[in-house]
Amino acid sequence: MKLIILNAQTGFSTIIITIIIAFTTISILVFMSSFIIRYKRQINQQKEIVLIQEFQELFSEFLFSEDESLSSIKKFKPYTQNKFDKSILLKTLFKIHNDMTGDISDKLKMLYVELELDNDSIKKIKSTKWNIQIIGMRELSEMKIKKVAKDIAKLTLHPNKILRKEAQLALVKINGYEALNFLNTLTYPLSEWQQLLLLETIQYYKGDNLPPLEHLLKSENDSVILFVLKIIKIFNLFNLKDSIIQLLNHENEKIRIETIVLFGELQITDSLAILKRKYTKSTKAVKLKIIELFGEISDENGIPFLVEQLKIYDYENNLQVLRSILNIVGIQKLEELKPKLSTEQQPLLLHVIEEKN
Repeated sequence: MKLIILNAQTGFSTIIITIIIAFTTISILVFMSSFIIRYKRQINQQKEIVLIQEFQELFSEFLFSEDESLSSIKKFKPYTQNKFDKSILLKTLFKIHNDMTGDISDKLKMLYVELELDNDSIKKIKSTKWNIQIIGMRELSEMKIKKVAKDIAKLTLHPNKILRKEAQLALVKINGYEALNFLNTLTYPLSEWQQLLLLETIQYYKGDNLPPLEHLLKSENDSVILFVLKIIKIFNLFNLKDSIIQLLNHENEKIRIETIVLFGELQITDSLAILKRKYTKSTKAVKLKIIELFGEISDENGIPFLVEQLKIYDYENNLQVLRSILNIVGIQKLEELKPKLSTEQQPLLLHVIEEKN
């Protein structure tokens, strides 16, 4: 019995010692790995600083030299052989390109292509990792490499929301208005943020070359219609007046409201007669926008319609009616309405006059 207990104790001690040795070994390996990674990171950071300084000198010489031959480009070639060097070269190139326009920007694009760095970016958009694909698209769109437009166009319908948005933006940067064709088949909602990014991009192009937009105002995707309304506003496309007016019949209240706002931006006075007819069956939010529009683009002929709305007391409605009348005829004529106002409405009149003063 004592022998059995002794053997058990010996076996248990062996296990404990083995565990301690294993834990110590793993701890040492982890520490060494962390040290090596940290050491390599520091070495790379120092190397990056040196490389950036070298690249800045090379870029300065390349961009401001009158030498248009490929000899000046060859100086960059050695840095394309090593993955790390190439990544820093790309990073520096894009940082400079982002701040440049005109001939200097074109020269940087030429360098990007001659060094075949565009091929590296193309490989990225064909990666199985979406974050790598995005990096590739950003690089190619920054340089406006048109040969990849078809590949990027396929990604505008990708199930991944982030990748899809980046592809849409990249395509517009590369192809301009032509890239808006993705709106024809877009089934996903176009977010407000994405719309702002796209609008910021297309503003750099001339409005004369815009593609036909009328059919997009009939899109089944409401976000597409709202986006097109923003384009119409930016480029002051008064010629689309008839198509815009049709949107007053749209079932989406937000689209109807944005349409009315656009009437004001484009000064479409033809819309006022139509809005009078639609007023009684409109929602309260739409009614308020209609009244506000009258104050922006109507003349004194619109006053009887506005006064008619004062027959029923409604705080928000009446307040906006008085503001619109004030905008059309001024304070003196507005005050002539005072005897016709109810005791509830008269404080509203004073409030509107005080706002103006």
